Amino acid sequence: MHVDRLTLPVSNVVMQYREDGKYLIAREERLPELYEAERRGLSIWTEPNYKAMTAFEEQFAGDAPHPTWWVLSGTADPDTDIHVTFADDHVMGPFRPALAAGSDARVYRLGELWACEWVSLPTTVYIHRSDDLRVPRIKFRRPNFLPPAPHPEVEVGEGC
Repeated sequence: MHVDRLTLPVSNVVMQYREDGKYLIAREERLPELYEAERRGLSIWTEPNYKAMTAFEEQFAGDAPHPTWWVLSGTADPDTDIHVTFADDHVMGPFRPALAAGSDARVYRLGELWACEWVSLPTTVYIHRSDDLRVPRIKFRRPNFLPPAPHPEVEVGEGC
């Protein structure tokens, strides 16, 4: 079966979209493990679900005192416009000023699959879809199962 593939340039997160509409999105270093699971009969391909989103991060929020990469992905009809905007000015590096607060980030498309990546301190993003009037607010927070952050948000970002 034919599979289209796109690798995001900063994070090396790989988007794969099969001709039957199923997709796989994963960090590149996890692909051998996933392909081995598929060889053992486990399903690694996902059906499109226009309501679901997946996030990837270089490090958990608060683990690094410096900006890191973040990826948000989901599925949508190819005719649906997707825009991702930022709530604050924590976006850094080669992405600034193009990704300053309120501006759109680049959204990559592969069939029904979409993804957006950026470099920042933990931030809040908004997902704008032409097929949905709601604008989900995504706040990248530290998972509750982890110990307290060595670099809480209140300590990082000052002077950035």
